[in-house]
Amino acid sequence: MKTTIFKRKPLAGAVICSVLGLSPMAFAATVDSVNTDNLSVPPVEGKTLVYTDADGTASFGWIDPINDSGDVGLGISVYNEAFSVQQGAYDFDGCIMAQPDLQPNPNCLAPGDSGKRFKLKTTETNGPIDLVFNITVDGTTKLSVSCRT
Repeated sequence: MKTTIFKRKPLAGAVICSVLGLSPMAFAATVDSVNTDNLSVPPVEGKTLVYTDADGTASFGWIDPINDSGDVGLGISVYNEAFSVQQGAYDFDGCIMAQPDLQPNPNCLAPGDSGKRFKLKTTETNGPIDLVFNITVDGTTKLSVSCRT
């Protein structure tokens, strides 16, 4: 089992959570991918466990790794596809969603019932679950930030 020391960065976490909440922040940051350091990859017993410790021994929740097509994956993915909503009123550079992997890449604008929502399940009341994402700031600086649910 790989051991990773997680360093909490509250400000970075607040920034990424604000960005995920569709806040109008402009930091020139790009969410590159889901950081899998605290996830069970491949899934364990049909679940992508979200670990609360660096040893991978405790978990308060999991992500459903099976998409609507029945394909097993991570259960959550980052798609860097530019798209607009509400007739161009809002422009986005991508989205975080389940892994439908629709071709030719209309994932962020896929219609309803296409498996876009990732399913995060909790196993303990008030147990923190950290989803960690790799981001690039200004095209050069690489960070991993956590969004606590």
